Order: sequence, then C-alpha cells, then structure tokens
Amino acid sequence: MHLTIAKPEDVILDAIGYCWEKQKQYAKARHYYRKASQLNPQDDQIFFKIGETYTKESQWEKAVKAYSVALHINKNNASYCMALGNCLMEMNAEKEALVCYLNAVQLRPDIKSTWQSLVKALYTSGYVDEALSQITIAEEHCGQKVEFQYYKAVILLAKGKAKEAVLQLEQALHENPKKQNALVFMDREIVQHPLFAEVLVRFKKKK
Repeated sequence: MHLTIAKPEDVILDAIGYCWEKQKQYAKARHYYRKASQLNPQDDQIFFKIGETYTKESQWEKAVKAYSVALHINKNNASYCMALGNCLMEMNAEKEALVCYLNAVQLRPDIKSTWQSLVKALYTSGYVDEALSQITIAEEHCGQKVEFQYYKAVILLAKGKAKEAVLQLEQALHENPKKQNALVFMDREIVQHPLFAEVLVRFKKKK
C-alpha cells in the first residue's frame, strides 16, 4: 500500500489505519493512527483506536497508555473508562479497574453494559455485597433486566444463600432462558456448580 497524496490529512491517515486494522495488521494500523495523531493530537478517538489494536493483541500495558491519553483528552467518555477498566482487570489491577468502572457508570448510568462490567469486577474482586447493592442501583437506572437476575443468582450462591440463589436462577430461566450466558459472563465455572447444574438440566428437560 502506497501513500501518494502530497499533503496527508489526519482523516485519510485514520482511514488507512482503519483498513489495516480490519485486516488484523495491527502494527501497520498503529503506524497510520500515530501519523494521524501527530497531525491532530487532540483527537481522542485516534488514541482510543490505538488502544483497541493493542487490546486485540493482549498488550494490556500499552493499551492502558493509549486509552489513558484518550481519556485525558476527553474525560467524559464512558467507553474510554470501560476500556481502561477492562485492561486493568486483565492486569489484575482490580482496585484501579473498579475506579474506572465507577466513573463509567457515573458518566452513563443509563447504559446497561457499564453496570454489567462494574458488577462483574466487584464480584471477581470479592466485594459480593457491594456487587448486589450495585445491581439494585443499576435496576433503578436501566430497569429490570434479566441479566441482572442471573447475576443475583451467582452472587447469592457466593454469599452462601443457596436456596435464594436457586430460586433466583429459576426465575431468570423462566423469564428468558436465552440469556443464561449471563451466568458464564459473571463466572465461567458457575454452571458446573452442582446446584446450578441441576437446575439447568431440569429446565432443559422441561422445554
């Protein structure tokens, strides 16, 4: 691929970077994204795109640096907070990740995905009571979502409230069985737990 224009513009360079990214040529994509950022250093989206290429390569530290630049330029972007939080979780920097997720829900409390990431991070970090509390707040902003019911089941089981957990799981399955992947989102191993496995098998037989 040759760049033959006399005066490259950041939009064109950005577009070329996007093409390389789509071809999974991430290093080449970054090359053009960086050229674009040199022409327009205040374009937060370019730095976010650089972060995305690093994320796709699981280069978490480099992704964090790129996302941090994007967030520094645009402090009110919940997506940047989420992306940064996701990388920090991969790096086992759970407390820092939680701060990012909290910022995301404060910026966009109406978006379900921000709450989902926060609740999962709290659960993964061992803050099960706080995770349950945040689901209640999430429902106030986003309404009664079946995913939240599945999350409650997982959290209640972690709290040792087996009967309540099973009841919550049964209710969620009756409401929308297609959303049961929400269990795996919270905890990959949870579907193998004897109590949950029994409920899932029983529900499948009823169908």
